[in-house]
Amino acid sequence: KRALERERERESARRMPLLFSTRAGNGLCSAGNTVAMMWPTRRPAGSRRGGPSPPCHGGLQRGRVLHEQACGGRGCLCLRGATGQFKCPGRMNTIPLPREKRQFFYKDVSESVCSALKEAPFNRMSIKLEIPETNPNNDVFRVGTLLELIRVLAGKMVEDGKKVRICVQGSMGKGVFQGLPLQLSGLRKLLDLMDWEEIVFPFVSFGAVGAAEVRDEDDIFLIVCPQNIVGASILPNLQAMCEKAGDRQVILLNPKLVDIPSAGNVMQVRGRAERMDFADEFKEIYHFRFLYRKPYFHPIYGLLRFKWGEPWEIYKRIVKKTDAGKEEKYCFAQSYDEEPKPPQITTAIAMDISF
Repeated sequence: KRALERERERESARRMPLLFSTRAGNGLCSAGNTVAMMWPTRRPAGSRRGGPSPPCHGGLQRGRVLHEQACGGRGCLCLRGATGQFKCPGRMNTIPLPREKRQFFYKDVSESVCSALKEAPFNRMSIKLEIPETNPNNDVFRVGTLLELIRVLAGKMVEDGKKVRICVQGSMGKGVFQGLPLQLSGLRKLLDLMDWEEIVFPFVSFGAVGAAEVRDEDDIFLIVCPQNIVGASILPNLQAMCEKAGDRQVILLNPKLVDIPSAGNVMQVRGRAERMDFADEFKEIYHFRFLYRKPYFHPIYGLLRFKWGEPWEIYKRIVKKTDAGKEEKYCFAQSYDEEPKPPQITTAIAMDISF
């Protein structure tokens, strides 16, 4: 029975067409018309010779696309949705990061967010950027980098004339258990002290997380690092805020919405399914994080990246010794249609890749 199933899979793979037609604006072919999809260069185990190889478990290699009419038969890998085209800067453990490296990630995030705001069919979004300076679990977390990212994102979102409200959660809890996550300590005050461009500032406002902070004139809500603490959950305030916002877009930046079970029946088993369902309503439109061997943050083994309109990609960090010293590069390993599981990440990083 298993042999028959494998034979049917091979037969269906052999019959899959190499050419398909697409229209402009769908994220693959900006010029429209006909494009050709090239199959992976590695032939999966068990596939027969002759005819196209079946796609790998990560999906089609969308990046190897040929513009037949727009490029006149020349290979064009600059299309949106191309895989393996991301060029991550090296020496990312250098702290503080040089300005050009920080700007590189700000641009990558803002491009993904602006595209998702225009094209995404949903209005509950999430962004995750965990470079060393924006990862609160790292001892080199730098709030200035987070503030710079917020300013760049807000500046890009208001280019269409929309008003953005930047929200930072306040103190939660009761009595002696009242507190605020260390990552957000003083962040609200620093937002008021920041320098904003004269063109951007009239379209930006600041507030907390809650239904009372939703105003009729606001178009987009950017909530900075919402997270639970011991003894209190941010989810009730966040849910009330989303309900009042209605169809307007709500974006979470580096959220941590997992339960922290506490005394007094706070974030216990009761209601956990509902809390998880609400957290799952926020779809990721950008994801970037380095891959380590937990619980350590050194060395970097690779990175996981997702940008709106592109597949999930894993890059492996390769260090090669040369006469001039060590040369570091992030080489493309594998792509997936959805976020890869830990075993898939381990397999991709273990691949033999060189440059």
